[in-house]
Amino acid sequence: MTPQLQYLIDIYGIDLSHGSPIAIPGVHRRDFGKLLKALDCHRGAEIGVANGEFSEMILQGHPDAELYGVDIRHTRQAKARLGHLPRYHFLHNRSHSASKTFADASLDFVYIDGDHTFRGAAEDLESWVKKVRPGGVVAGHDLVLDTKERWWADDAHCGKVTWAVNAYIQAYRIPTWFVLGEPEMLERNGQTVGVYSWMWIR
Repeated sequence: MTPQLQYLIDIYGIDLSHGSPIAIPGVHRRDFGKLLKALDCHRGAEIGVANGEFSEMILQGHPDAELYGVDIRHTRQAKARLGHLPRYHFLHNRSHSASKTFADASLDFVYIDGDHTFRGAAEDLESWVKKVRPGGVVAGHDLVLDTKERWWADDAHCGKVTWAVNAYIQAYRIPTWFVLGEPEMLERNGQTVGVYSWMWIR
């Protein structure tokens, strides 16, 4: 068992016998930077930057982190929010191409929140998981635990991301993985669902 996994068990009282995904209680997506710091993860990449809000959250929770933001689109909002930070680096490129910038096992963490199609999410996982060192954190956004069919079938509703994450976990036989215990509540077409951040220790 890695020290990082033991930390999660000790601090959050996690019982591995419950089966995965295991909720990390009381931890929201906005707490991810603090969690990375506690897990001794200092250098990583966010795949899918959008307006830079989540990158900013990571760095607020972990000011000493060195973070690479990967996106084919870099908005003015993201540049205004993050461009002045010396430990933040924009990689204006497609995800797969940007992954080649890093040697395997050279990052402490990745957070995948890019292409929400099944193929795109699967390619992001295949490209980026190997870039994380043993004991590092592989994580991402938009896992749906709701079983409403429309949420699973529609790219906009994150179901395809869930399929890709589950397929990767099964294919590579990852025994223990987590969701951050507090979901974000999204509403579309009159339906509300909790969308989770997911993670495992590599």
